[in-house]
Amino acid sequence: MPEFTKQELFEIGKRQRRINLIFLSLLILVLVSLNIRTSYCNMVIVVSAQIIIGIFAIFQVFYLAKALKYPRPWLWIIGMFVPVIKAICLLAISHNATKTLKANGVKVGIMGPDKNILSNLSK
Repeated sequence: MPEFTKQELFEIGKRQRRINLIFLSLLILVLVSLNIRTSYCNMVIVVSAQIIIGIFAIFQVFYLAKALKYPRPWLWIIGMFVPVIKAICLLAISHNATKTLKANGVKVGIMGPDKNILSNLSK
C-alpha cells in the first residue's frame, strides 16, 4: 500500500464523502423514478438529474482513483457508463478509500470521515 501525506488523505476523505453522497442521491432518484409513472414531465426531471449526477460522479470517481494512487484511474470511468456497474464501482472505490483512511489512522463513518476530521487533515 502506498504512503499518503495528510493533504492526500484530506483529498481521499473529501472525495469519498462526495462519492457516498452521489451513491445515496442516485439511489433516491431510482426509488423516486419507480414511483413516478404517470407524469412525463416529472420523469424528464428525474432522468435529467440522474444524468447530471452521473457526470459529476465520473469526475469524482476519477479523482478519487487518482488520489488513491491507482495505476490506471481512467479504467474506473468505463464502469460508470453502465447503471448497475456504476453502483458497484461507487461502492468498491468508497470501500477502498475507507480501508486506506483507516489504515492511516483516520476515523471513518458511513458517509466518510467527519468534517472536523477533514479540517484537521487539511491543516
